Amino acid sequence: ADQLKAAGFDAKFEVIQGTAFTDTLSQGKFDLMLWVHCGSIYDPWQTLDHFHSKYAKPIGTAVPNIRSTSRYMNPELDAILNQMEAMTPSVSDAKYMGLLRQAMVIYLRDMPELTLAGEFQLPIFNKHYWTGWMSEKDPYMAPYIPWEGFNLAVHRLKPTGAK
Repeated sequence: ADQLKAAGFDAKFEVIQGTAFTDTLSQGKFDLMLWVHCGSIYDPWQTLDHFHSKYAKPIGTAVPNIRSTSRYMNPELDAILNQMEAMTPSVSDAKYMGLLRQAMVIYLRDMPELTLAGEFQLPIFNKHYWTGWMSEKDPYMAPYIPWEGFNLAVHRLKPTGAK
């Protein structure tokens, strides 16, 4: 807030707890919000779909998708996302990748949100005590453990018996 004020913006820092935060966020009752987007870990469409017009609602009305608080509307992007939704994501599919490129051009041109930081995860799994971690040979999930993903990993681990 101090940095924004120094740059000439009227800003204040306000911590909002629990339901009040969710209501403020979903109803768009803010000018600027620092928020974790949490997009997809394997399909770009799942993240870009958060910018589909079907989720846009007037300020004061809760959005049906908490990841769609930008209230962005663009029929051109909607048409591309509608096509991508019906496809299996694959870097080997030229049509899918072409649609993804078109969608990203629109996203980067219009910037419906600003990404301040990315969450980079590069864990190293030690197989001395446990086996069953995701790998290139067994890619049952991305090679890191997102929030709900830990459940997928922990139930596949087997003790090695090492002491």
